[in-house]
Amino acid sequence: MHYEQAGDSGPVLLLLPGFGVGTFHFAAQLEALSSTHRVYALDFLGQAKSWPEDVQGLGFSCDLWAEQVASFVEEVIGEPAFLAGNSLGGFVATYVAATRPELVRALVLLNATPFWSNVPNSVREPSASVSWNGVLPAPWPLRALVGLWWNALRRPGTVRTLLGLVYADSRAVDDALVENILEPTRRAQAADVFVSIFLSPRAPLSFDEMLDRRTCPVCMIYGAEDPWVVPLWGQRLKRRVPEAVYYELSPAGHCPHHERPEASNTLIASYIESLVSGATELLPQTGDVLEVPLERGGSLRVTRSDGSPRNAFEVADAQAAAASADGRTTSRPGLSTMLRRLTGQE
Repeated sequence: MHYEQAGDSGPVLLLLPGFGVGTFHFAAQLEALSSTHRVYALDFLGQAKSWPEDVQGLGFSCDLWAEQVASFVEEVIGEPAFLAGNSLGGFVATYVAATRPELVRALVLLNATPFWSNVPNSVREPSASVSWNGVLPAPWPLRALVGLWWNALRRPGTVRTLLGLVYADSRAVDDALVENILEPTRRAQAADVFVSIFLSPRAPLSFDEMLDRRTCPVCMIYGAEDPWVVPLWGQRLKRRVPEAVYYELSPAGHCPHHERPEASNTLIASYIESLVSGATELLPQTGDVLEVPLERGGSLRVTRSDGSPRNAFEVADAQAAAASADGRTTSRPGLSTMLRRLTGQE
């Protein structure tokens, strides 16, 4: 396993990346948060720089990555950690919190995807017909079929185009980011791993079930302009976990920690500090709207939301969800002194 570590004191924060990226995506967090935290960033197996000598016999699924994270916390960190995950990393972090709660102090979800894989899980759906469970080697017809897509996806132009779709600020998509994503795709076993990832079964728990089973606090930091995990998903999560702290950043896309590190780092650090010290006044109130100046120019709008829908489509989704809701109500936390920090006055 490849990981990065910075800082030698303070609360322990483990950063988990999205699909196709790795520790390099958390460079701003490793630098900025290490003065007050022990910060770790981990590459998932079969991603970035975490590669077994031989991938045969492995199935690259959420189960494998959740086991990897749990082992890393136990064997490398040595104590329960705050887990912050973007996209796939948020899904895996939630899976670990649900199945190994003793290892997780709190979750920070950065546009966490609420779904992963379209292949049925034989444990959850025993009647489903699954021809292959994702454990390598892959049947050659599947490898050949998915391989065609794989070769198209790993072209530099395709990577840059996909990133351009999910970043609100295209200036964050530079040559270094594209090259860091492309580098592991040149490994001899990369195509096999991609086939396994693409065709591995879903986790035995749904994302909602994971949320219901976890016992730790939750913070959500979501880019509002994400075309994949749109704000509706953040609202759904907030309604399911009403005590969660929910921030929306705008303009920001699918990777707010990378695209908007100034605000994301402050929010992460303040949330962890509020849990460690019990000082809820560190956090903005629900409904607060903050304008945060950006180093590249312009400003970022940070809103602490209660998850309320804001357009007809979101209202319809909330009404449909309410039909099967369990009756929990939304809580609103206390006063804020974070305004000065976020605007650089403190």
